[in-house]
Amino acid sequence: MCWRTPPRVIIGRNQIAEAEVDVEEAHRQNVGIVRRGSGGGAVYLDPGAVQYAAIEPYAPGDVGAMHSARVRVAASVARVLNGYGVPAVAEGRNDITALGAKISGISQFARGGWLNTHGTLLYDADLDVLSKLLRPDADKFQSKAVQSVRRRVANIRPMLPERAGNRTAGAFMRAFDADIKADAEKSGRPYRGFEPGAADLDAINATRNERYANPAHTFRLSPPYTFHTSKRFAQGKVGFYAEVQNGIVSTCALRGDFIGDKPVEIIEGALHGLPFQLSAFDAALDGRKVENCLGGVSKIELLKMIFD
Repeated sequence: MCWRTPPRVIIGRNQIAEAEVDVEEAHRQNVGIVRRGSGGGAVYLDPGAVQYAAIEPYAPGDVGAMHSARVRVAASVARVLNGYGVPAVAEGRNDITALGAKISGISQFARGGWLNTHGTLLYDADLDVLSKLLRPDADKFQSKAVQSVRRRVANIRPMLPERAGNRTAGAFMRAFDADIKADAEKSGRPYRGFEPGAADLDAINATRNERYANPAHTFRLSPPYTFHTSKRFAQGKVGFYAEVQNGIVSTCALRGDFIGDKPVEIIEGALHGLPFQLSAFDAALDGRKVENCLGGVSKIELLKMIFD
């Protein structure tokens, strides 16, 4: 599927809205804030950006299959853009870059035996608005030469040959949609376009009203804490927040831009009510599939982050 949307900031499943977005500025500019069902980081969308999603069968818990799908989709997007004359490359955990700037990010969401690998492609988005709304995480910047999110991202329209660059975002989306399907066909994994029917739209609207258009869902993940630590792993940033009273964990939360296929509530629930001790945490997390919840970050890595 490919689509465009009115101005929105979309935050990842496990992110804290107020930490990722200038909420007051978003309200001033009439830009909606929405929490999606997948992990990863915050993105800004407007009609100058193109969203894409590839959905395929998935065996729950197969983190390797998630990684393979992410690599495959990123490579396909880069190949199509190369064909347009854009020097795009798949880079890092989930980015596509060109001329040293990020032009697309990819995230994933698994449910009911299906895996949704999706991303945003900056074609002609308003990057000035983007820079005002998004709060960049300094841990993401590998060089002090990169001082702002505005300098870290770029549109691809100025990179295109003149004739191709004259296309509107809608025309570009239609061409990209056709070419990404053709590329998948060549690789032996063809895509079939999806058009929602009436029953699909009813279910989509019900989910929208219950979840994505509900401020309680968007702003629900700002946890109280007396203890906090975080670390950026190769798989993404993980933050641990806990309220500890008389040595006991009364509440805890895991937040960040990691991409897992299991909910972090599996880990949080296991730690609730425990003594704040390494041995207690270690025993409670045995068999909890921490790697699946945190997109590959292991139990040992999580415990080291919390207790070292």
